[in-house]
Amino acid sequence: MGSPTQYNAATHPKVGEKTAKATSNASLIGPTARKLPFALLDQAFVSSANFLSTVFIGRAGGLDELGAYALGFTALVLINTAVESLAMAPYTVGSSPEFVGE
Repeated sequence: MGSPTQYNAATHPKVGEKTAKATSNASLIGPTARKLPFALLDQAFVSSANFLSTVFIGRAGGLDELGAYALGFTALVLINTAVESLAMAPYTVGSSPEFVGE
C-alpha cells in the first residue's frame, strides 16, 4: 500500500469554490446519470406491458377474470415488496452514518 496523499491547499479549491475545469467540462456527468435513458425506457416498457395486460384480460375475460388478475397482481406486488424490504432493510440501517466506524 502506498502512503496517503497529503492535502495541498494551493492545488485544491475551497469548499463551494468552482474551478474552470468543473464548470466547463461536460464529461462530469456520472455513470448513474448516463444510465437514465435506459432506466426510463425500462420503466416505460414495464408500465405499458402491465397496462396492455390489464386491458387484454379485461376485454377477453370479463369482469370476473379481471378481478382475479387484479387480486393476483396485487398479492404478487405485496409479497415482492415484503421480501425486498426484509432483505434490504438490514443493509440500509447497518450502513447509516451512526453505525459506520463502530
